[in-house]
Amino acid sequence: MGCCGSKVASEDPRRSNKSVLKSPVLCASSVSQGSKHTHTASTKSTVEEEEEPALDERSILLLQTSWEEFNKINSGQFSNLYGVMIFVKIFQLSPAASTLFDFVDETEEVSLMKNKKMHCQVDHVLNALSTAVTNLGQLAFVAGILQKLGGRHVAYNMQEEYFDSFKIAVMYALEAALEDKLTEEHKAAWKVFLDIVCENMLIGFRKQKQLND
Repeated sequence: MGCCGSKVASEDPRRSNKSVLKSPVLCASSVSQGSKHTHTASTKSTVEEEEEPALDERSILLLQTSWEEFNKINSGQFSNLYGVMIFVKIFQLSPAASTLFDFVDETEEVSLMKNKKMHCQVDHVLNALSTAVTNLGQLAFVAGILQKLGGRHVAYNMQEEYFDSFKIAVMYALEAALEDKLTEEHKAAWKVFLDIVCENMLIGFRKQKQLND
């Protein structure tokens, strides 16, 4: 999820470490300014074990189109309402998660919508997800970025159960914003997407905790 002021640094895919992924993942890093790539997931993962991709071309298309629509709605008259809603839901599911943010005193939606630092935090998360959705296919690179991002969350006193809350919260916000435009097929693609993102972040998170112990 990241803390306010933190950014996921962009890295050269050619310098990434080997991925431990067994299925396509999405990137939570920032892309070069002005560049947008719409890649498709390869038919086989080349890492450790070869498996059929979790996201096919149809799933990728559904992710990209639904995320584009979400951003249009969220950035329009609603002014980040649905982005803030992600954190409202996280704090409902995992109340202790609010202690990760020293600028959060109240977790109700009205209070968070008025909190400028919360909007900063929301922007980091939404930008990361936007990068992920537009950069499908660079498995090893993306896995490395996600794992490093997960590792950095150890310093924020992140707890593993918050990752599950994050997945639920993103789906909640998507459903609230898109309503009947988010079909069951869309939801299935998003579930795979979020599972892969969080699984890889957890890999980095656990490795960093072991290094710290």
